[in-house]
Amino acid sequence: TIMDLFTNEEELLLFKQDDETDIYLKLKRYIEDHNLLNQHATTLQNKIRKNYSENITFTFYNQLFQE
Repeated sequence: TIMDLFTNEEELLLFKQDDETDIYLKLKRYIEDHNLLNQHATTLQNKIRKNYSENITFTFYNQLFQE
């Protein structure tokens, strides 16, 4: 799940499922704090590139099938 892959307040703002108020408040924080939005976007993008790039995925499956 997303919670297993990413850390709340580090790469993004997680919100409670089926809680309209919580998602509203999280989106409002991003609207009001562009620095936080940019920081999370950069951190998230770097984490995805580092851990989930096409090359890393290919290497993982290639090694798996070689065994």
